[in-house]
Amino acid sequence: MPSIVNSSSELSLTAILKSDAQAVSALKKMQPESLYAAINHLIAEVCQQFNVHQPMSIAQIETASRVLTDKFYWFKIADFQLCFKRGVMGDFGAVKYSMDVHTLVHWCDSYSVDRANEAEKKSIERHKQSARVIEYDERIITAFRTIRESLKDEPKQEEVRRVDDAQRILGKIHNQFLRRLKGNA
Repeated sequence: MPSIVNSSSELSLTAILKSDAQAVSALKKMQPESLYAAINHLIAEVCQQFNVHQPMSIAQIETASRVLTDKFYWFKIADFQLCFKRGVMGDFGAVKYSMDVHTLVHWCDSYSVDRANEAEKKSIERHKQSARVIEYDERIITAFRTIRESLKDEPKQEEVRRVDDAQRILGKIHNQFLRRLKGNA
């Protein structure tokens, strides 16, 4: 069962966004009972972390689980783990008198904003990376054009061989760059 108390230190927005874990909407179609059991468990753990006048009943926990999975269908289970962990740590404000669905929805709303900001930041980084590739590709194309232009005046056989060698070397450099780029993505 997922846990907020014993969750790994690698539980971060970046790691969650990169993970191949399925969204709640997909899990709801394939394994609804397992999904609800996992979310119920997380909510029960949250409730144990607070001394409040009115703890949530089992029925309220089950209702909260369904409300949260309906409203935040794009979350992964790890999103709920991190959100609840941050909520327990007070990142979304203090819990004073009771733990309820409203409080959990508020936490998830706040977390969702943070998640969207992180996703946007990662998207911008990917865009900048592709812009660098395009810029690099343009430099390669310009180099090839320069080489072709130098061949217009019926070059000698030796010059053609040097140009072919230069094109081959530039092609290898270009391919190595693209492989490294794909490895970093």
